[in-house]
Amino acid sequence: MKRIISTLMILCLIFSAAACSTSQPDEDEKTYDSAPVIVINGNEYFADIVSIVNELPDGYEYGGKLTEEQIKYAYINGTEYYLDKHKENLYDFYVYQECGTPVDDENVDNTKRQWAYVRWSLKE
Repeated sequence: MKRIISTLMILCLIFSAAACSTSQPDEDEKTYDSAPVIVINGNEYFADIVSIVNELPDGYEYGGKLTEEQIKYAYINGTEYYLDKHKENLYDFYVYQECGTPVDDENVDNTKRQWAYVRWSLKE
């Protein structure tokens, strides 16, 4: 009898382990293996490294603070964001964050850290 119970317990463990290893993550548990991304309402926003500025463009105003969940895959220091409140849809916004320093129109020196506004925009 003990042998039958032991065998059944082992089979249960095997089947439950197999079920766990073959399950797909829920949409809420989506992982991101690519570039850093901010996720807001299911929309993915990516940093534009050529849009690192010390002053916000005209029309951008404080929008609030991003949540830990929204920046979970962004890997950034900084949560305050700024948006163009005159636009109906959130296409882009700036985050005041720690970042590298632009050295020309296409390159950033990540060894020279600074705090600046970085533009994040919808994935196209």
